[in-house]
Amino acid sequence: MPVYDFETYVRGERPGPEKATATITKQGTLNLNRRAYALLGEPKTVLLRYDARQKVVGVRAIEEADKNAYVVRKHSSSSIYSIAFQGFATFYKIGMEESRRYNVEVTDGTLVIDTTKPMGRVIEARDAPPII
Repeated sequence: MPVYDFETYVRGERPGPEKATATITKQGTLNLNRRAYALLGEPKTVLLRYDARQKVVGVRAIEEADKNAYVVRKHSSSSIYSIAFQGFATFYKIGMEESRRYNVEVTDGTLVIDTTKPMGRVIEARDAPPII
């Protein structure tokens, strides 16, 4: 008979922000958690780049005056930082049919998001089945 090492979930606890992650939402935003935003240096604006061959998104801090700058907006009720992403995703044909979360890494000052390796689908409250 197998032996299990169960732990008890404490209601209301959430995983800590120690892992840097990004979520591409079906609403057309790129959301960074606090850790990912800190790795970028907490910029007010970013530049979005794409490597079509590897299907990798690059996010880099940039001066606010740059014509290609995207404003980073903090959600007032959480530690999520959002960037408008719909036009970029449509242009590069990055799927937004459902929201997906990705691990990120920093290479040469660029936050790298490999869209071929999602951590999983994000189920949003409005999409969850009703509790009966």
